[in-house]
Amino acid sequence: MEFLNRWRRTMRETGLPDQFRDCHPLGIGCLSRVWQKIRQFLNPTLDHDIRTILAEELSTYIRRMSRIRVIATLLLAAMALYAGFALRQKDWLDALPVLALYAALAFSIELLLRFGRGLWFCRFAAVIVDIPLLFWGAHASIPANPFPQVAACFAIAGFAVFILLLPVEERPLTILFASLEGVVLSVLALHSAGVQFPKWFPSVVFMFLVVGLSALLVRNRAIRIAEQYAIERRATEHLGRFFSPNLTEFITSHGGLAEVSGRKHITVLFSDIRGFTTLSEKLDAGEVVALLNRYFEAMVKVIFRHGGTLDKFIGDGIMAYFGAPLAQADQTRRAILCGLDMLAALSEVNSALGAKQKLAIGIGIHTGEVILGEVGSPDHKDFTAIGDTVNLAARIESITKEKKVGILVSESSWKECKADFNFKSLGRVTVRGKKKAVKVFTVSRGKAK
Repeated sequence: MEFLNRWRRTMRETGLPDQFRDCHPLGIGCLSRVWQKIRQFLNPTLDHDIRTILAEELSTYIRRMSRIRVIATLLLAAMALYAGFALRQKDWLDALPVLALYAALAFSIELLLRFGRGLWFCRFAAVIVDIPLLFWGAHASIPANPFPQVAACFAIAGFAVFILLLPVEERPLTILFASLEGVVLSVLALHSAGVQFPKWFPSVVFMFLVVGLSALLVRNRAIRIAEQYAIERRATEHLGRFFSPNLTEFITSHGGLAEVSGRKHITVLFSDIRGFTTLSEKLDAGEVVALLNRYFEAMVKVIFRHGGTLDKFIGDGIMAYFGAPLAQADQTRRAILCGLDMLAALSEVNSALGAKQKLAIGIGIHTGEVILGEVGSPDHKDFTAIGDTVNLAARIESITKEKKVGILVSESSWKECKADFNFKSLGRVTVRGKKKAVKVFTVSRGKAK
């Protein structure tokens, strides 16, 4: 025990990298780490999203390879018919039954896939069908072939191609088994061609070691690409909660949310369903959820159509803004048009709901400076706008019920597009949290008079 402690102390004093400092003097620790690296390489840990991506790619790849297999076997069968009967080449005639069987199996695999069956079997088609039948065809044609060694080498090259074309597997056993199968059948093919067993055996083994390792490297590279794609997809799905598809694409291509955070001059829109608490007491939980989902779906479509950003749902309320993360010169005009279209869309929602569930909403719009960024705990963050502008937009929305109007606009928003709509001043109103009264306007379509 003292010897081991002295050994480890000496290794630490040498300044070697961390992975070597705690090695056992007999190399057991190092071998263990090497074995763990090999296991990780052969069977990497994959999360659910990556497995889903690989499964989708595997399904697409298998179907594509099935179509290629059908075309290739038909061409080979046609070549065998022409060479065998037209050119009188016996080696092609001898291989014709095998090629006919190969084409029939290729059609069967394609039919299975067409009917949504046999995907599990088809992923191993190269090992079960392609490589064995390629060997069988070469073995049948070699006795009558004037160049038997060429035919054997052609079959060996085919084995290598099929191994390299194996679909990306979650486990490498298929690749390892196919490589072993390639070695055995290659030796048998060379033996049928009259090549002495020991002569080419090391070369064949080396070739299939290289081929198998290449297939494993391609597989691991595909898994790394799938991991990167999964990260990007999660980021896109996260952004898609807040932004329209066009804005999501813009943010993704410009470095993510960090690049669009900071102080921004935007127009904030708040909407809220009036009397929703009373309405929800008359409905069961399932009906309340269904009602809100239908309402939110219609409103979010309008917001995204006008290039707005959905900040959050607040109970039955909606907070959205315009002018960020992508600057919009006509942001206030967009926000007001969005509010008017939301009222129009609500009429359609009410028509679909029927007489029993009529909804009424209030909308408040205000323009000003906010701080935009990801806010929250390390476990959960939301990309949101914060500041006095947001608070005032919410207060203006709450006044719509008192003023018995559907939409109210602040003075700052009115100044930015007063010539684009028909505004009517309701004077100054006192809002909670503000010492000075705030001037508000109703708005309707049409030019200012």
